[in-house]
Amino acid sequence: MKHALYLAFGSLATLLVGCAIRDPFPKPTPTQEPRLVLPAVTAVGANTLGFEIDGRVWVNYGRSCYLFSGCYDNVLQAQSGTRRGVRSLTVSADLLTPQHQESFDLHIDTLRGPGTYPAGPPFVPLPPGTAGIGANGIHLADARFNRAYVSRANATRIVLTRVDTVRHIVSGTFEGQLEDGFNPGTFATIRNGRFDVTY
Repeated sequence: MKHALYLAFGSLATLLVGCAIRDPFPKPTPTQEPRLVLPAVTAVGANTLGFEIDGRVWVNYGRSCYLFSGCYDNVLQAQSGTRRGVRSLTVSADLLTPQHQESFDLHIDTLRGPGTYPAGPPFVPLPPGTAGIGANGIHLADARFNRAYVSRANATRIVLTRVDTVRHIVSGTFEGQLEDGFNPGTFATIRNGRFDVTY
């Protein structure tokens, strides 16, 4: 009987000591960023997009949620249209992770075929501190930090390797330097950009 009392008392003491050591308000563990990988450079209509910006990989990733319409995967979108005989192309994607809430747009205002498309100036003169995109431009917005990086004239270039208006495939690469339109003099560098989309 004495042995059973010692055992019960020992178990109760161990339980109480264990409870005393445990933090009743544990700190949340930081959520890990996903390990993102650049897609291969292809020209088959694989609907892929990726680039490196200041040393980190950017691809469309995550889910966006809206109050009345629910949640959606951040899929890559490409649109091409013709106005007054001139074809244009827009490629858009979003990245949503614990540390990033960003949207990306690549725009070519006059899609002629394979070749190099350097960034042009904005369509209209813009006052300082604005983030307007120019011809053949790239735009990267960061909602968490209220930044809008845009390509300035001749600071970025898009190289189209395939323009197939029959199969509706456009593929290419891009690179260059973007400037924060809200904080002039703040730059971000894009390297190894590639996309392969169907529209």
